[in-house]
Amino acid sequence: MRRYIIHEGSKEAYHAGSKATKDCEDILLRRGFRKIDICNYQDETGIWIKVKKRLQLIKLAKVKRNSIMVVQHPMYIGSAYMRMLKIIKQLKKIKFIFVIHDLESLRGLFSEYTSLYQFLDEMMFQIGDVFIAHNERMKEYLVKERKVDKNKIIILELFDYLAEEKKNKHKRYDENVEIVIAGNLSPEKSKYIYKLKELNTSLHFSLYGLNYNSMSLDAENWTYKGVFPPTELVGVLHGSYGLIWDGDDLMTCTGNIGNYLKYNNPHKISLYIAAEIPIIIWKQAALAEYVTAKGIGIAIDNLAELELAVGAVSKEAYKQMKENLKGIAKKIREGYFLDTAYEKAEIKVSK
Repeated sequence: MRRYIIHEGSKEAYHAGSKATKDCEDILLRRGFRKIDICNYQDETGIWIKVKKRLQLIKLAKVKRNSIMVVQHPMYIGSAYMRMLKIIKQLKKIKFIFVIHDLESLRGLFSEYTSLYQFLDEMMFQIGDVFIAHNERMKEYLVKERKVDKNKIIILELFDYLAEEKKNKHKRYDENVEIVIAGNLSPEKSKYIYKLKELNTSLHFSLYGLNYNSMSLDAENWTYKGVFPPTELVGVLHGSYGLIWDGDDLMTCTGNIGNYLKYNNPHKISLYIAAEIPIIIWKQAALAEYVTAKGIGIAIDNLAELELAVGAVSKEAYKQMKENLKGIAKKIREGYFLDTAYEKAEIKVSK
């Protein structure tokens, strides 16, 4: 039985999304998967580009009968590819395993493309044989709201973050707490960041990522560390805790993006764990229970209680969090979670 994965070709990006898809691809290529290259032509327009987009989909029709194909969902190459996948499923009896990176119809980040992402999600549910979902909360949503057969769903647990082990680790407990915030720092997506100065806290914040607006955030307890390729971030990330929060508000995670935390696994949590940095996470987030149960961080209701929450962590408790991170971090850096989920998925489609 042959195994294929679709590679969505694009320029290397300085954000976690590109790292997540590349890591999934690399993990499966280690298993002997064959790569099918599809270019997204994001920066090109014109009639000829539209023709090229359609013509390249012919590659999908060349796969061997009764093969397994892994699709990372969604792919940002329009909608025609989904129609082609449906055709080859019918003609060649292909088994499809979808690795869900995002459910855009739930996230609601791209309002101008709502109908497109609703279509892509619905097509995925129609043709997929197995779905690798982030966590139990997402599985529950898929079963109850999207009527997906629960027996078709495998839980990923965490996204992997392939990286070398960090050499210069922040090992010791430090009363001068440094909070790391990594990711898209734009005021439009992460408005809460620019409100943190209202807390009048003694905590120090270190920011890593794109779209930082220095004019909107000017305070002594802030340091902007810059933009780094995702492959280098584990080595340069330093701090006492990594923060998982989203939306506009300090008191709760608001809006579509904030609400999405109730269902998804933010890729930045895998970054923090790979760097062996304990987590601070919104208590209503899907991964909050995981963080506290594994003893790798703390969950809070709102950011107003941030300083009090970290102040309540003893030196011994912090040391234990760091110790608890080691085993999970090693698994994430080596690709354990997708490897394990894929093995379960292949068993299901092979029955």
